Amino acid sequence: MKKITNLLFFTGFLFLLSCNPNLKSSSSAKTESDSGMSDSTISTSASSDTAKMDTTIKDASAYVYPKNTNVKVLYGTDRKIISVHNSPIVFSNQPANPGEAEYSVGYTIVSVPAIHKTGRIETPSIWKLEFREDTLKHMVQKSIVQLSNSGFNELLKATNSGQEAFIFVHGYNNSFKDAALRTAQLATDIHLQIMPIMFSWSSNGKTSDYAGDEDRVQLAIPAFKDFIKRVARNSNFKKIHLIAHSMGNRLITSALLQLEHDTTNLKLDQIIMAAPDVYADLFKLSFADAVVAKSNHITIYSAKNDWALLASKKLHGNLRLGEIGVPPPAYVFKKIDIIDAVNEKTDFLGHDRFARSPLIIADMDKILRYGENADGRNIPTKMYGHYKYYYFSKTDE
Repeated sequence: MKKITNLLFFTGFLFLLSCNPNLKSSSSAKTESDSGMSDSTISTSASSDTAKMDTTIKDASAYVYPKNTNVKVLYGTDRKIISVHNSPIVFSNQPANPGEAEYSVGYTIVSVPAIHKTGRIETPSIWKLEFREDTLKHMVQKSIVQLSNSGFNELLKATNSGQEAFIFVHGYNNSFKDAALRTAQLATDIHLQIMPIMFSWSSNGKTSDYAGDEDRVQLAIPAFKDFIKRVARNSNFKKIHLIAHSMGNRLITSALLQLEHDTTNLKLDQIIMAAPDVYADLFKLSFADAVVAKSNHITIYSAKNDWALLASKKLHGNLRLGEIGVPPPAYVFKKIDIIDAVNEKTDFLGHDRFARSPLIIADMDKILRYGENADGRNIPTKMYGHYKYYYFSKTDE
């Protein structure tokens, strides 16, 4: 009976979220078809791998944008490719090869308008009577180019020696387009010349399909393991950073646990875990040591007023890792900083604050730029015995 009650609560809560226009910054641009196809995929193809390796597109962004900027985002995805309406590439919401280390690779181009503001994904809004995308006002996914395996490897080999990259892994309720826009936004707002890469697992992109996404994120583990090894092996990147959000943290933690004894140099420097929808005690017992061993440092952004994680806790009956940043610190890990971001709630849910809060975005910039821990970045702290509690204070807003 308790399980049924929890499911009813979670379903009702998700319904309320789906009625909220601020749930996701990209939701107003969705036009998902009845067939269950990903809503997002504006597709192109190139005649050869050489043509596909477009070196004229900026891989990241600078501080000021006098004109629109095209951001080139490399991708790997386990989503099934299907053709519809004579379009060469459409990504579905189902895995192509469930549980297999087979996936598609390529790059996508996202246009960022000159009027872009930090922490925003500008998309058409019915409240502004905007019914179609406009590159002067909105972030627009302009094209998707699929590469062969060898073509993608050559693209990685062409990267500059000493360059850095980040790989973004999205959470539940994200389409391929959602992930592309978010990755481009992060690349734009984090003011570093850094290569943006994303891995898009086969989330259904629907608020109501939380349970289905829980299954599909597990099926993506073999593909993601191979993808991060591939990026490390074939590129000239000096450092690779991981940024994962919500349920995407289940993917990175499971993959790194399975790679615990793998000898591949993954080049992982910083791992940023934003609002991780991971069972906190399970992370402590099973995942923490492996994640720490594979990277130089981990930062967790946590908040007890994250309503999406509160709903997940109600459904699962256990504390989520993205909720643990409360005083006094009950979870203490070596090489892991847990920062309480409760004062940085930026929207109704408070679940996307990592990408919407200018303060958190600036903090991520410092993490990737300098590789410093919370003490080195002068994050406010309070002592509880021998343990430190890190938090963003209201005066920092």
